[in-house]
Amino acid sequence: MDHIVSSLPGKAAEDPVVEYRSEAQEQPQKQPFPDAKRKLGIALVGLGSYSEHQLAPALSETEYCRLAGVVSGDAQKRQQWMQTHQLDGKNVYSYDNFDDIAANRDID
Repeated sequence: MDHIVSSLPGKAAEDPVVEYRSEAQEQPQKQPFPDAKRKLGIALVGLGSYSEHQLAPALSETEYCRLAGVVSGDAQKRQQWMQTHQLDGKNVYSYDNFDDIAANRDID
C-alpha cells in the first residue's frame, strides 16, 4: 500500500494530508442487502417526465429497490400509474393525504 503526502491549498506544509492507496485498485465487493427477502419500497413524488421516463424504468431494473407507491396531484395520473405499475391502491397518494405515507409499511 502506498501513501501520498500533500498539502491542501491554503494550508501550511506542516499540515499534510495523507492518502492511502493500494497499488492495484481493488473492486468493491458486492455486499448482501440486509434484508434480502424484501426490496426497499420507493415512492415517487410527482409523476412528470423524469419519473415516467427515468426513475420508474430504473426501479424496475434494480436488484434491491422497487416502485412501491406514487404521489400526484392528478387523479388520472394516479389511476394510470396504479394500473401500469400494478400498485396497490393504498400506496397511491394525493398531496392532500401525502402525510399518511409515513405510516405505510410498504414504502420505506
